[in-house]
Amino acid sequence: MCEGDSSRSGSPLADWRRRRTGGAPPSTRLPFRDALFYFVALCVIVAASTGIVQAQTPESRAPVVPTTPRFEMYTTGDGLPGNIMRGVVQDSLGYIWVGGVGGVARFDGTGFETIPLAEVPSYTADVSNVSRLYADPQGTVWVATFGEGLQRYDQRRQRFEAYLPDSTDTTKLFGSHVYALLTDRRGRTWVSSRYDLDAPENSRVQWLDAETGTFSPFEGRTHADTLSDEASDFLEDRDGMIWIADYYDGLQRYDPETGTVTRFRHDPADPTTLHGDRLMTLYEDRDGYIWAGGGDYFGQTAGGGLSRF
Repeated sequence: MCEGDSSRSGSPLADWRRRRTGGAPPSTRLPFRDALFYFVALCVIVAASTGIVQAQTPESRAPVVPTTPRFEMYTTGDGLPGNIMRGVVQDSLGYIWVGGVGGVARFDGTGFETIPLAEVPSYTADVSNVSRLYADPQGTVWVATFGEGLQRYDQRRQRFEAYLPDSTDTTKLFGSHVYALLTDRRGRTWVSSRYDLDAPENSRVQWLDAETGTFSPFEGRTHADTLSDEASDFLEDRDGMIWIADYYDGLQRYDPETGTVTRFRHDPADPTTLHGDRLMTLYEDRDGYIWAGGGDYFGQTAGGGLSRF
């Protein structure tokens, strides 16, 4: 052995190694730094093969929205039933449904297909006039119309089924002009409809039992502080309360547990009240605030604005 070999027998380093290993032969284990490197490399390989690596997730592959986004425009030339659209929803199969003046169309990712509504013999207009589209928690598409009642798309039969009024049967839809829809967590579908477009007093809020196809009056109307019937929008909040926007009488909150209705109205002398009593839309944000917006259908600004509760 050369003189400088620190591993020779009797050297201080050799004695220290023997004490550390209990007299066993020198270890063949990798140095800790090298072992850590190989362990991390193995983890990365396993994660990549199972899709755990963030770079392989669908979210990370989503296109980045440019500073100036490029919009794609669709018109009747692309298959739309009309150029005035009032609603867009997505069903349980992923199809996009649009509706407005002219009817309803379904978008499959490449093109639009017009889906005819159920025939209504009493409807005499040249084209359908959709007021609102709604997709319930099961992804079923509902269509509210002016004149053709309430219509639900039957996926199994691939066609729409209509709920129509009957003046001799109180278990039917009240009016053929439908404004608002909501299916709550109890399975009840709330429907606001009007019999005559020119007579707002001829309106009703009803509950629809989708299993039987029968309608019943909204129970809140039996209480002292009853709901006005001109409901323009419904909202179920995170606590299960039902909020009803009314086009003439402000905002109402219905408690399903007690059956009571609480009314919120505009008070010109109190700036902490609603901005106005003509409400058209409701929304609950992620923090639990209720937003109520409204105004006049005909563009008058009196009573218009936005409130947060």
